[in-house]
Amino acid sequence: MIERIFFALFSLGFLVTSTTGLYQAAKWYRQETVSVEVRNSRLAIDSQRGSALLPTLHVELTAQADGAPTNWRRIELRQDEVGLGFGLLTRFAPGSTVLLRRTHGDASEIFLTAADAREPLEFAIAMGGLAFFCGSLLLVLRVLGWRPMPPRSAGPRAGSGPWLLFFSVGMLAITIGLGAGAFRSWQANFWQIVIAKRVEVPSASLPVSQLVISERAKQRFAETPVAWNEFELAGKSYRMPVAACFAEPCVLLVNPYDPEDWTAPLAGDTEAWTPTWIGLLFGGLFTGAGWLTRRTGL
Repeated sequence: MIERIFFALFSLGFLVTSTTGLYQAAKWYRQETVSVEVRNSRLAIDSQRGSALLPTLHVELTAQADGAPTNWRRIELRQDEVGLGFGLLTRFAPGSTVLLRRTHGDASEIFLTAADAREPLEFAIAMGGLAFFCGSLLLVLRVLGWRPMPPRSAGPRAGSGPWLLFFSVGMLAITIGLGAGAFRSWQANFWQIVIAKRVEVPSASLPVSQLVISERAKQRFAETPVAWNEFELAGKSYRMPVAACFAEPCVLLVNPYDPEDWTAPLAGDTEAWTPTWIGLLFGGLFTGAGWLTRRTGL
């Protein structure tokens, strides 16, 4: 009975995740590039208990392609990424015209950065992983769960609960491990190596006409130099936060399709592959325990 319940649950999960993943993938694939006019922009800076600065970029946009109504967009940056915020403020200067990605047919859904536009694809990949997990469990249940059981006199009878639990945990771990390994392999083989340099300027030298700063952040902002890491790729300059790299020289791997997507080099970085081997190790242990429980009836 419990096998049938699990089969129904994982069938529903496979249907939902597959449908959601395909919808999000189609949504990402159908994105369009539109010409957008920046009407207004400002960088708001607050502080957390008077220490870390918390910048937020506010941009007022109007899509020129179809006369869409003016709408506001906001980017909340991480702590102390003021240098990155000023770079975005320069990109979205009032009166400038920029090319941005937008959901097809939705005039109000405009993405300020490539990372925002990539969110539907990342969600689709996550749903694909869950669909793979549910599909794997369906195969396990079909092959092992509904196999005719021998009479009690012929040998021990396996309980449904333990082996299904072990198999579920094991297959989930294997799915995570394989997904992490495939992603890291893509980064190691196809991402481009760049050398970034650290840039640091006094906060007083930056344009403050588009800056809105709270009272509790003023002293911290005045005392803290604004810094960022910068690299060039295909004739364009890109900024990234200081936390991206503190070493000299700063070597990074950059996604060639989205230069604002970066990671530390994977060569010699054993921690980068930790989710892969942990997922495969624990997945193998738990699925093996499930198989053993199924065979022995423990």
